[in-house]
Amino acid sequence: MTPTPFPPIELATRVGELYGADFVLYEEIGRSVRTEILALLPPGWTFDGKRVLDFGCGAGRTLRHFLEEAEVGSFFGCDIDGPSIAWLGSNLSPPFEVFRNEEEPPLPLAAASLDLIWAISVFTHISDHWAAWLVELHRVLETTVCLSRRPSAPASPKNGPMQRPIRGRHGEGRSSTRPTESE
Repeated sequence: MTPTPFPPIELATRVGELYGADFVLYEEIGRSVRTEILALLPPGWTFDGKRVLDFGCGAGRTLRHFLEEAEVGSFFGCDIDGPSIAWLGSNLSPPFEVFRNEEEPPLPLAAASLDLIWAISVFTHISDHWAAWLVELHRVLETTVCLSRRPSAPASPKNGPMQRPIRGRHGEGRSSTRPTESE
């Protein structure tokens, strides 16, 4: 199997310092976030036939760790940064489908068309349109969960773990750990 290519250093460092021009930390963070995402999914979850979005994917630091899952599901990545999306489109598409989103919604996706969305260090950078983006992610989410994470750093006592899943629109909240009004 051919090793997954790394983006140019200027794209990789858009999401955080690499402390040298190697990709050890970039790879470690992406792999760690993947592990956190998988740990938050409900028991029995599979990616078979699922439609997944990495909202704010950058040059694919996390998305690149889902190549195997992209063989059985549809994985999308979007970002506001054109050069990152262009690189992903040239190097990791297929299997990933990537597109550039604008500063404000909407996404070019149908309502209720996604099963899982994650956003890694995205909402910490949105000051004016964060509420509109939450509404938009709700619009495109069909059944399951939306995951969000604080600024791009490995989970630790200082940085905190992945934030808890948000209850999906049409599902019963299989993976939500947040209480409902009836609880």
